[in-house]
Amino acid sequence: MKYFNSQRIGKDSYVYLKTIEIAWKNLSKNKFRSFLTSLGIIIGSATIVLVIEMGAGAKAEIEKQYSNMSVTTILVNAPAPAEGGAASRLNIDDVEAVMKSQYISYAVPQLTGKVQAQSKENIYQSGILGSTTKLYDLADIELVSGRFFSKEEEDNHIKVAVLGATVAEELFGTANPDVIGQEITIGKKQFEIIG
Repeated sequence: MKYFNSQRIGKDSYVYLKTIEIAWKNLSKNKFRSFLTSLGIIIGSATIVLVIEMGAGAKAEIEKQYSNMSVTTILVNAPAPAEGGAASRLNIDDVEAVMKSQYISYAVPQLTGKVQAQSKENIYQSGILGSTTKLYDLADIELVSGRFFSKEEEDNHIKVAVLGATVAEELFGTANPDVIGQEITIGKKQFEIIG
């Protein structure tokens, strides 16, 4: 059965149309094979779309986790001591020297370590981070309740603490605002919880 009149159509067009005619006949004869081929193309396309979307979702999650740090944030740590050598330390003078650079907007010192924190009821081994008020702006800290310490408290070395939810729950059995105003002991020093 002829679908096209070859005399009315140019030679190039005739070749293309003849190819389409042959393809259509083969598809009609082998319906099951055509179905499987179509199914394979659909599944392949769906898989590609799914993988791309999963990658985009993972990228968005990673960006969300690091959104509080811009691409211009650099963390500087004191180098580990050489074997048998004394530990290197950075101090406030180092922070002030860094701040003199025209390319630096913020320099925030941090001291981290492991401590034993104690409330009236419980003792908890926890990580600790000591810093300045500038940390609040740089790290984009969100407090559930209470407040961050002030510049005046920093300058006067007032012993105040901002607890994470896990530490509050371990020490007081709750992370509610009820813990604000209570005291904890770190080492031999008392700290008032303000946030």
